[in-house]
Amino acid sequence: MIKNDMVRRDGEAQLLTELAKVCEPIHVASDLARSFITAVRERDMNMLTAWTESASQVTASKEMNGFAQGLVRNWSEVKAAIQLPWSNGRTEGHVNRLKLIKRKMFGRAKLDLLKIRVMASGP
Repeated sequence: MIKNDMVRRDGEAQLLTELAKVCEPIHVASDLARSFITAVRERDMNMLTAWTESASQVTASKEMNGFAQGLVRNWSEVKAAIQLPWSNGRTEGHVNRLKLIKRKMFGRAKLDLLKIRVMASGP
């Protein structure tokens, strides 16, 4: 049975459970996705290594295969992201906020108005 560890809308968990019962690829993909999330959240390299091996199997979808192979190709970066305590999430959030403000203003003004809007919105 599929464990509902994520917030889902009404009926989504039940639909996923029913689909997993009748469609083996959905069952495999669902299990792989759940175990990947667990490995990353727990920052467990052994679990992630085992995940890449199981996601590279023939029974997994070609998308999971490709994702696992991409992780293996960039293993040193993946290892650093899992093991090191630093994150660039805050920086990426600010960049995303700036891009959103800039997109809203497209074609309306130049740098002076952008500066005012950025300073007004705050971090």
